[in-house]
Amino acid sequence: MGEKQPLWFLTGNKGKLEEVQHLLSPLGFLVKPLEINGQITEVIEPQATILEEVARSKLTQARDILQALGKEGEAVMVEDAGLFINSFDGFLGVYSSYVHSTIGCEGVLKLLNKSTDRRAEFRALAALWDGGKCT
Repeated sequence: MGEKQPLWFLTGNKGKLEEVQHLLSPLGFLVKPLEINGQITEVIEPQATILEEVARSKLTQARDILQALGKEGEAVMVEDAGLFINSFDGFLGVYSSYVHSTIGCEGVLKLLNKSTDRRAEFRALAALWDGGKCT
């Protein structure tokens, strides 16, 4: 196999980075964390209600970071995910990380205490800028 195509990945989650490296390496990508001076790059998560809006905002910020690093036009990927609970009309959704950090799993279970519908789904969305367009 020839030289792998670099792909920057904006995440502070080491597990996500390793998973993406494992999945995309066989496809010819060299997935690297988007860092500045060896530090994880923090971005502002918008107060949005859908994963697509959050991912688009993260992708725009990631592209700005690449430009500041002199790597404009290189491929970059972001990811966002959430737990959508039916009885809460899709909440926790994009706020899953915040809710987990404030009330934890026990708090969510307490909220569900009187609910008869405990169905939920986990959704994840990845957005990729290939240097020319968003996919």
